[in-house]
Amino acid sequence: MIEYWMLPKGEIWGSIPQWLAAAIAFVAAIIAISSIHVQRQIARKRATIDFFLKASMDKECLETYETFKAELANIKSPGVHFESYIKTPAYKKVRIWLNICELISVGINRHVFDDRVAFDCWGDLLPWCYDESEPLIEWFRQKQGSELSYIDLDTVSKRWQKRAVREDYAGKAKRRAIERVNGPLY
Repeated sequence: MIEYWMLPKGEIWGSIPQWLAAAIAFVAAIIAISSIHVQRQIARKRATIDFFLKASMDKECLETYETFKAELANIKSPGVHFESYIKTPAYKKVRIWLNICELISVGINRHVFDDRVAFDCWGDLLPWCYDESEPLIEWFRQKQGSELSYIDLDTVSKRWQKRAVREDYAGKAKRRAIERVNGPLY
C-alpha cells in the first residue's frame, strides 16, 4: 500500500488538467441552474399575462364582472338575507367572479403566476373585489362553506394593501418608466 507521503510531489492533489475540468464542470452547473431559474421566471410571467389576457378578452368573464359590480349594492346592504339571495341567478355570477379572483390568488400564492406582473394587472381590482364582497364571503364561510373559503384572495388582498408593498411596487414601476423613456426601443 502506498501512503500519500510516498507519492511524488504534485500527485497528491492531481494535475492541473483535472482541476481545470472540475472547475469547468462547476461553472457549467452554475450556468445550468441559473438558466433553469431564469426560464422558470419567464414562464411564470408568460402564464400570468396569458391568463389575464384571456380573462380580459372573454365575453362571459366580462359579463360576470359587470354582474358582480351591479350586485355589490345588494351584497353590502345592511339588511341583506343571504339565505334568499343565494337562490338568485345573480348570486351564481357573483360566486363565479369571486371564484375567478380566488383562482388568480391561488396562482399568485403558489408561485404559478408572477406576483409582480399580477400586481401590475390586478393590484387594485383583487383587493377591491375582496373588500366589497367581504360580507358575502364572511357569511359563506360561516354558513355554507368552510372557514378557508377565499383564503387565498384574503391573503393576496391584505398583502397588496400594505403600504410598504404598494410603495415598493410603485417605485419599481417609476424606475421602469424612466428606463423606457431614456433607454433604447428594444
